[in-house]
Order: sequence, then C-alpha cells, then structure tokens
Amino acid sequence: MLRKKVCFYFLILMFPLGALALDSGRPVCVKVNNAEIIYSMEPPSSKLISKSAKKNKRNLQKAEVPENSINKYTPLFWPGDKKNGWIQVHDVRKKKFWIRRADVSTKLKCVTVRVRKSLARKGPGDDFPMDELIEQGVGFLDLNSLEDGWVKVKSPKGKMTWINLDHIWRPSNLFEMKFSDEKISGDPE
Repeated sequence: MLRKKVCFYFLILMFPLGALALDSGRPVCVKVNNAEIIYSMEPPSSKLISKSAKKNKRNLQKAEVPENSINKYTPLFWPGDKKNGWIQVHDVRKKKFWIRRADVSTKLKCVTVRVRKSLARKGPGDDFPMDELIEQGVGFLDLNSLEDGWVKVKSPKGKMTWINLDHIWRPSNLFEMKFSDEKISGDPE
C-alpha cells in the first residue's frame, strides 16, 4: 500500500515538470513579406544589420529582397530558443535558422505544402477546376475552412484557393494542453 502511495505522489509531483519538458515549443507564422533569416548555430548580434537592409535604408524606392529571406504566411516551429530579439525556428524541411521575433506571430494560423508539388483547386474537391501548381514550402494563411478533405487558404498576395489536406504541413505542439473554465453538468457548485 505504501508503495502505491509513493508512486502516486511521485507522479503527481513530476507531472508538471514533465509537462514543462514536453511543452518545448510552439507554432509561429511569418507576418511580413521577405523576412530576413540567418542560417547560423549562434544567434545574430543585436547590432546586426544586413547589407540589403542598409541598401533599403539608403534607397527606400528600391524594394530589394534580402539574400536569405522567407515569405509571408510561412509556418514555422519555434522550440523556444531566443536571443537579442531573434528566435531559432525550423520549417517543413526541418531546416533550422534564426528570424526576428517581431517578424512572426503566434496568433496567425498558417500552413505550407509539405509534398513536392500540390495542385490547388478553385473549390474543395477534384471536381473543381485547377487553380495553380504549388511547390513545397510555399506558405498560406489558413482560413479555418475544411471541407471534404480540402483546406481553404489565402496566399500572401490575397488569392483564395483550396489545397488537399493530405498535402499540407501545419506546425503544432502535440503536448499543448488547454483547460476550460466551463462548468460540466453534474459538477458540484
């Protein structure tokens, strides 16, 4: 009996620590066009300004894309590493890089094509006309509309289209737990 009590209390005490260890990241979505990224094991210095950023400051008329950039609505997974205003993330291909924390959002829900190529449709199904061929890694805003295995999405340019659910990647935290304050019928007051 004592052994069962010890095991029970051990589990109760260790569960919060285990939950913290498992909850080691969250999905984020790029919220700006051509967000600068840096492939490096170490985070960038807080004083780092890329050559393209300097050029854009000098000549605001020219909209130059940084050498290493990522498009708006690209979903990423952020394990939690951050320093100097930058966070280390990984994409659908599991490539790790640093991006400015200010360039991503945890509120937007984004998806990307995880297969080599996917045929987008003008409606939810193979019977609808073809819209465009989408390459792996292209990001979209998830419009929270799922119908017959197809997801309605919005491109960074504002175009609405439908992509097969089996072809998309949506980063998620499998260990995230949500608790509700809702009263369950039969609960004591």
